[in-house]
Amino acid sequence: MAGAIRIPMWAAKTHFTFDEGVFLASTDLATAGFTQYRDFFTSQGPLFIPLLQLGDLLGFGDPRGARTIMVVSGMAIAVATYFILVAFASSRTSFLIAALVATSGTTLLAAGPVQSEGPGLALALAGLAVTLHRQDRTGALIAGLLIGSTVAIKSLHVAPTVLMVAIVLAYRRDWLSLAYTSLVALTLALATALFYGVDRVLDQYVMFHLAKDNSANLLDNLGQAGSFLVDFDLPLLVLAVATLILLRRAPERTKIPPIDIPPWLPAAWMLSSLIVIFGFTHIDPGFVRVVTFLIPPLALLIAHNLHAPMRILSCVVALSVVFQVATIEFTPDPDPAALAVVERLEMIGGDEMVVSDDPGLAWTARRLSHPATVDPSYARFETGYLSLQTVERALADPRTCAFTATSERFDNSGVAPPAIYQPADVAGVYLRDGC
Repeated sequence: MAGAIRIPMWAAKTHFTFDEGVFLASTDLATAGFTQYRDFFTSQGPLFIPLLQLGDLLGFGDPRGARTIMVVSGMAIAVATYFILVAFASSRTSFLIAALVATSGTTLLAAGPVQSEGPGLALALAGLAVTLHRQDRTGALIAGLLIGSTVAIKSLHVAPTVLMVAIVLAYRRDWLSLAYTSLVALTLALATALFYGVDRVLDQYVMFHLAKDNSANLLDNLGQAGSFLVDFDLPLLVLAVATLILLRRAPERTKIPPIDIPPWLPAAWMLSSLIVIFGFTHIDPGFVRVVTFLIPPLALLIAHNLHAPMRILSCVVALSVVFQVATIEFTPDPDPAALAVVERLEMIGGDEMVVSDDPGLAWTARRLSHPATVDPSYARFETGYLSLQTVERALADPRTCAFTATSERFDNSGVAPPAIYQPADVAGVYLRDGC
């Protein structure tokens, strides 16, 4: 189910978001032989782009192959959530609540378009699930590999889930397993950074994000997240409210987790997730997808505290799934102006590069973005990680044949095509003389 609802998104010929366009264009550069952090800027962890390249292989050369990782991530999130839930609730309840996670609109937007939130969350949840169900050294090593991969993809927002792994092992007083898991995770994360250069990874993956405007307004964050959940996960939100108000399980019927799992883990996970999301994250419309990190702990709270006859719960969940699938918009309406830009870019030579304020257009046209400008985000300009001079050098590069400006990203930073670029017959497209 989680995989099936992502197929239409996988098949979309154009990119969904600016960020997805950046990541898809970056994957094309990596496949063409350019190296992340050195030849082109990468704001995500060192394992993210290689993971997308693996998706390219799994996609058998299809330009949308990187999205295969998102389909797999969506499935993994649902499966891992089920195994986490079943440690605290019955298998039937866990399955039904996991079905809501599988069709979660919030999670679909985080693990549908190409973004780091999907695979980062999937690996973190898998690490927690392994820790809950395995109490041997092999389990500790597997959890370490999963957590290390998580940190090498996403950092801040997976921290609450990673913390729960440490809490479970500490609660069991299994200090050796905690040491194994930590050592393997740190070794893997460090090894991926060493491969590309620790200084470069630290600068682009960590310092760049610290340099951005990270001021968090609690009321604004609550408003953005609440509106987003109402729009994309109304059934899950309603069930959560009903669980807290109407369906709270009587104390004598509350399921007590096994002695080696903290009974308060669901509340701790939810609380730490809320602190990270609302206290240390600036949630704006372009980044509201981070709310997906609240979905698994919310599902666990529901499953752990819900008390309702199984038939009623089954009917509610079935209706909710149908409602979700019927209301989710899987593919956006194509923008005629963007399609016109793509068609014009397709006419230039296949080996030529494009400097664009929307790299997804170059990816859709199967043309390489210039490595210096593959991520022309507002944040890069504002933090100084991308300058006007860098863009001008990219435009002067003999490999660059086209320049596109379809938003205000370049205009706000004073970027304009030099005289050797002439307006094409499509608005926002400029071609180098001779192209």
